[in-house]
Amino acid sequence: TLSQDAVIYQNPRANYTVDDICENASSRFVNISEPGDGQNLTFDWDLGDNTTVDVAAPSYLYATYGTYNTSLIVSDENGCTDQLSLAHQVFAKPAADFRADDACALSKILLTNETQIADGQSFRAFNWSWGDGETARGDIPDKAYDGPGFYDIQLIAETENGCLDTASQNIQIFANPVAAFDFIDACFPDSITFLNLSSIDNTFGDMLDQSLWNFGDGTRTTNLDLISKAYITPGT
Repeated sequence: TLSQDAVIYQNPRANYTVDDICENASSRFVNISEPGDGQNLTFDWDLGDNTTVDVAAPSYLYATYGTYNTSLIVSDENGCTDQLSLAHQVFAKPAADFRADDACALSKILLTNETQIADGQSFRAFNWSWGDGETARGDIPDKAYDGPGFYDIQLIAETENGCLDTASQNIQIFANPVAAFDFIDACFPDSITFLNLSSIDNTFGDMLDQSLWNFGDGTRTTNLDLISKAYITPGT
């Protein structure tokens, strides 16, 4: 009769966590595996995109968004192994984009939100900064500037999974002209002299382009200069 003692080793326990993440950020694998009877553990990772590594806790930057089926095999010096697989999600970042047209002060700017997302996520928020100290939330909020100048508009788009992207654009807000004129009364049939006193804030290069005159008798002109006007009948 022959008898031998058989040794049955306790297997290691493979375990890890990895948080879902937005693209262009590194995925961090946290190894919380536990040894069995063996103490010298080795780790073999499959990161789900044909990449394998044998470090304890890899940090990895995926080339694109998607769902990656990752796995970890833990082995010890006794030849005992254990394996765990987890699906890891890399979410697409939004592509923030918008168009804002130049406008006059006190007039609502024409704003178009052209932000896109590639993997079907919905948007959580659009946060706008207008460059004048004011902010707003929403897809296409209304905005009018109080005064002329150059303003940097910034849009931060955020998806339901917290992925962010930023876009910015500089626009010019033009000064509004201030219409004013004076005239000297005259006796019929003498001409009346009209003096154009209109002005505009030229701090940011704005200039008067033309003035449209309506003389109340059906005649008009766009002359910017001193105007002499003769009426064909007396009146007011």
